[in-house]
Amino acid sequence: MLSVGFFSGLKVCRDQMWMACQNYLKAQNFYDYRLYSSLGFTDDEIDVIRDQMDPKGAVIQSIEGMKSTDAAGTYDDTKGTAHSGTFLLMSVPEKVNIPSLVSGRMPEADDECVVDDRVAGSRIVGSTITFSGSGSIDNVGLKNRTYKVVGTVDSPLYLNNDRGSSTIDSAKRTGFVYLSENNFTSPRYTEVDMTLRATENEAVYSDEYSDLIKEKKDDVEEALTSAAASEQDGYAPSTYVLTRSENTGYASFKNDTSIIDGIADVFPVFFILIALLVCITTMTRMVEEERTQIGTLKALGCSDLSITMKYMLYAGSAALIGWAVGFPVGTWGLPKIFWWAYRTLYDFAPLPYVFSTKMALLTFGVSLAAVSLSVWFSCRSELLSSPAALVRPKSAKPGKRIWIEKIRPLWKRLPFLRKVTLRNMFRYKARMIMMLVGVGSCTSLVLTGFGVRDSMIHVGDIQFEDIQTYQLAVTIDEGGMSSVAEIQQNPKVEHVLPCVSQIVDVSADERMGFVTLMSFADDADISGFWNLTRVDGSGGRVRLPEQENGAVISKRLADKLGLKKGDAFRIEGSSAGNGATMTAELKVEGVYTNYIGNTIFINEKTCREILGAGEDNNAEDFTNMENTCLVKTDGAPDKTLLKQINGINGISGVTDLEDTRADVNESVSCLNYIIWLLVLFSGALSFIVIFNLTNINIAERSREIATVEVLGFYPEETRSYVLWENMVISALAGFIGLPGGWLFTRFVLGRILLDDMTFPFVIHGISYLFAVVCTMIFAAVVNLFMRRSIAGIQMAESLKAVE
Repeated sequence: MLSVGFFSGLKVCRDQMWMACQNYLKAQNFYDYRLYSSLGFTDDEIDVIRDQMDPKGAVIQSIEGMKSTDAAGTYDDTKGTAHSGTFLLMSVPEKVNIPSLVSGRMPEADDECVVDDRVAGSRIVGSTITFSGSGSIDNVGLKNRTYKVVGTVDSPLYLNNDRGSSTIDSAKRTGFVYLSENNFTSPRYTEVDMTLRATENEAVYSDEYSDLIKEKKDDVEEALTSAAASEQDGYAPSTYVLTRSENTGYASFKNDTSIIDGIADVFPVFFILIALLVCITTMTRMVEEERTQIGTLKALGCSDLSITMKYMLYAGSAALIGWAVGFPVGTWGLPKIFWWAYRTLYDFAPLPYVFSTKMALLTFGVSLAAVSLSVWFSCRSELLSSPAALVRPKSAKPGKRIWIEKIRPLWKRLPFLRKVTLRNMFRYKARMIMMLVGVGSCTSLVLTGFGVRDSMIHVGDIQFEDIQTYQLAVTIDEGGMSSVAEIQQNPKVEHVLPCVSQIVDVSADERMGFVTLMSFADDADISGFWNLTRVDGSGGRVRLPEQENGAVISKRLADKLGLKKGDAFRIEGSSAGNGATMTAELKVEGVYTNYIGNTIFINEKTCREILGAGEDNNAEDFTNMENTCLVKTDGAPDKTLLKQINGINGISGVTDLEDTRADVNESVSCLNYIIWLLVLFSGALSFIVIFNLTNINIAERSREIATVEVLGFYPEETRSYVLWENMVISALAGFIGLPGGWLFTRFVLGRILLDDMTFPFVIHGISYLFAVVCTMIFAAVVNLFMRRSIAGIQMAESLKAVE
């Protein structure tokens, strides 16, 4: 029951979470493409896009423009407490990205709004919220300043807690607000959202969906460029198209749920193997207890098959009942526990129950096969014996000297009960080996849980303290590099490093999107901003590319695309901000260690050739191409500094890496719940292994225990005589299981394959200690349970002759 429940529950966990996401996004009609233009969109441009891409009305399901702007907001909750923050204001959509109502109602008048439910929940309903910009109300782009909050909503645009950065002060947004479109003063839409008919029935994150999106993306980009050109007298402003995969919440949900799937590739398998070990041990004991009965049946003419079927039916019924309870409980309960653990990040929809026929048949077949194998293994040796041999009692195992006795200084100092315990351990070698294997495997699983946590929980700290050591990334408008000097003049800024930064798609054996292409001037010193170390663990530095078309790439990119030094790959993206498509072939010069995101570094000449404007790209001034500025600050940047930099002329945005770090740490923080759940299940399995073997040990040695009690052993001495074995074997098994936990952790991390995040292999020393201590605690709990069993042994009955 425990093994089937844990195996099936973990295996269907990601599928149920993805189904919850799919149901929600389908109900809210989440976009397939999101279109942007530097000048915005008119209704006529949207019509051009629709007509060019879908003249017969068979391709596009929905297309809709949306207006949005950032504004500072202040409000008092229902308790009278004042609050303030920065909000993204959006027009209420009717067709695409429809918000889901959590409390209250949707706006019906122009002076009403609904607010992000994660801001204050239902406490904000009924209050009044007032918006302002960096200066006068005109800067906000709204007709009204004050609105009544009539409800709270969730939005498919923001599945997790990340609301992005505000264009006002580059600080993290507090939340979002939906208003009537009539409230926006601008006649142009800031973005256009589109869904396709072909993707309506495709599963989220499936290869089929991704292929459809890639297939149609060129058509969408062409229609977008044509629409912009037709509206601007033949001049096409900067335009670009985003897909779902670039949406932060959508991508993060895939990454976070895929972590569970990576864990599910290791843990359940060992649960099944340990369950098989328990079955073999139990059935072996049962068959040995009934040797006389088996001999009698054979003497009466019963076949080996009919005798075996007795035990097969007994074990099969136990497997059937265990499966019948474990499968529904595991597939229903375990995903809900994991969903509860993720509630701080994702709380947008209830978790549906998904019955997997394939998983049900697989677990049922494996369960029956496991017990059948254990019965056959247990009966095989006994049925080979003659009836006369079976009806006679099996002789007790003789006591023998053990190798520890040869260590005389140690052996002489051991008390009598410890000597007896050690001799009994080696006297029943099969049981000792089974216990070492079973408990050691449980220790391995416990250590794997702690190891996965150690490797993941501080990945954001490692990335932004050891690799990316700058604090801010400033986006600069075209021709705005003169603002770099103004940034440098700020007393809180230590160093500034201009560069070219571009988002590209990369392809080789595989394809990876949303990769950052970065280039610095040839004389730039990046040592204080990026630490590029070799992936071989030597700690050596990776040099920036020196050759033409050379590139230094991140480890995750190299692993997914199957690239090594000297291999070629292709990049695609926009060139010079004019919407034109850029393609180039680069060659790998080095691979560096990186954990968050993927960045490709190229040199100045290569950058001019593939991203520069005009025919003579080599003559392009590199400083005219630089569009990003990396900033090191004196201490952690505060909100005032972000506002000051964002207010400089020519600055279009500021990214605080501390916010990115906090988002990463938050996304993996829920692993604490998951890891402790895994430890709990591993502990339960360890408890079953120790309990089962101890119970067999006591049953087999009841005459021996009764004898020592007759000889005058006190109750505590008798319990120590038997149960101290558990503690010794569990301690040995704990240390034996540590190397397995080390290997399992490596395997699990190798199975967690995320595009924009990878994890270092880290197991802290304290985790090794915890794994062994947990194992000892499980053994101690079993000993408490078994004390009553020992006390219940009847001396007179136990000492009667077997005959």
